[in-house]
Amino acid sequence: MLKGTVGSNPTLSATSVNFSARSQNNISRLRAIIFREAAIFMDTTNEVASAQEVPNVESDKLLILIADDSRLLRKKLHEELTRHDCEVIEAVNGKEAITFVLERGDIDGVILDIVMPIVGGIEALEFIREVAPDLPVVMLSSMNTPQKLMKCLKMGAIDFIQKPYTREQIARTIDRLRKLKVKRQAKATEAAANEFDDFDEL
Repeated sequence: MLKGTVGSNPTLSATSVNFSARSQNNISRLRAIIFREAAIFMDTTNEVASAQEVPNVESDKLLILIADDSRLLRKKLHEELTRHDCEVIEAVNGKEAITFVLERGDIDGVILDIVMPIVGGIEALEFIREVAPDLPVVMLSSMNTPQKLMKCLKMGAIDFIQKPYTREQIARTIDRLRKLKVKRQAKATEAAANEFDDFDEL
């Protein structure tokens, strides 16, 4: 009886139709907003990808962290890196290097001396590999540390610079760090695009 009454009530039926229409309108508006935001996102993603394809001075600039207890070596290495259009942060030991890595997320590469006071290069490398596994680390080694150097390479250091270093060594290292930075940027762009694809499928 109640069912028949509801079905025969023209006011209730009209209200239901209006509510349904409003719901459809809201859904249409929501879809329009989503598609508009998606288009903006894709345009931005394409601009980022295009910017990466065309090299420029700003994108090539690297921020390098040097960790060495020798003030003279840090000074000379700082000057050499600046010649290659790098910004430089200096640490006097592994502990300071770890602090910089934890506090900053914009470091493009770390150059670690193996033998340093307080916290050495091996210990610092181990910690950096845990907290920033994608951050490239290059070891500074002397002639009397071959076994320690091999250990660092096995732990994940991408390369080493032999003391006394040459300008050619520094140039090769910076070139490799730049290429790794481009790869990381491309990887991050791809990950962002994949997240958008996943959202679009919802």
